[in-house]
Order: sequence, then structure tokens, then C-alpha cells
Amino acid sequence: MTLGGKDKSAYIGDLYDHSAITKNNLQIWWSVNYNGASYNNQTLIAKAPVAYAIIDSGTSFIYLPESEYYAFKDFLGRIDGMDCSQLYCFSNTKTCEILAPSMKSLSFVLDATTYTIPPLGYLLTPDWQYTEKCLVPISYTPDSQKIMILGDTFMRNFYTVFDFKGNKVKLAVNKANAWAD
Repeated sequence: MTLGGKDKSAYIGDLYDHSAITKNNLQIWWSVNYNGASYNNQTLIAKAPVAYAIIDSGTSFIYLPESEYYAFKDFLGRIDGMDCSQLYCFSNTKTCEILAPSMKSLSFVLDATTYTIPPLGYLLTPDWQYTEKCLVPISYTPDSQKIMILGDTFMRNFYTVFDFKGNKVKLAVNKANAWAD
């Protein structure tokens, strides 16, 4: 964590600016314009338009709008060894390293910038106390809430700057993520 600045050695490429939303009670979170998600370059269609993404380090999962999540879950449910019968998908039989090659990238569009995470970036190997060998820490918020949340599962992939003075969220590829090289 760097307070009062940024660590240029911690990210790759440019930092992309996103103005924080200051209307509709969204100013209590770091919210930015959200323009949809895709899996394997196939758009995940929301039944109700969702305009805002909350960038939240206090949330572990990514929470897609419900209709986008069910489209994503349909893709994952076709993968051998993946169980999507709960509020998130997981595998009791295969590790993340075994599952990753059969999965595709997940992308999010914030303003006009696309942020893409390959499978190793959104899969999670739980610690020894879980029965699951691999988790997909992605679930949903009701479409009626018209928001989605990009928690730690997203943020571990992207160096994130919360610019209080400029009222912006800045993102770049995190040099220390599982796939940066």
C-alpha cells in the first residue's frame, strides 16, 4: 500500500483514469461508469441496464449484475469438473491449474477502457480448510440494484489508485498478478 502517491514499479503500462461518480448516493463508494462484461469476447447481456461499478477492496468477490452472472455461469457450467449449483462456481475434483486451460478470459468495460482477466486471474485456490480445490469468486447482485462490485478478485489483477484530490480511480495491470508475464 502506498499512501499519498503511486508506485510506478508496481504496474505495467499506463494508469487509466476513471472519474468517480458523485450522484445517486454512489459517492459513498468508489463508483465508476460500467459498460458491460464479456466472457471469451461474448457479451454478457444484462436484462436491466447497469451503469455503475463499485471498486471495493472490502469485498472479496466480483459481483456481476444477476442476468450477466447467469450468462457467465452458463459458460462455466459446461466445463468438466465445475459445479455451479451454489451462489458461485467451484470444483471439488480439479485444481485451478487444471481448470484454467479450459476456461476463457473475463473482461469488464469501465468508461471506454476494457480490463481483461485470464482464468488464472479470477480463479482462487482455497486454503486447506475448504473441500473445494478451486473457487470462482464471482457471484451476483440483483439486477434491480443496477450496480456491480469489483472486489479483490478484480483488484488483485490491477494496480488501483484511489485519488481523493482528483476524485478518480486509476487502474493499470498489476505487475505482481498471476498472469502479468
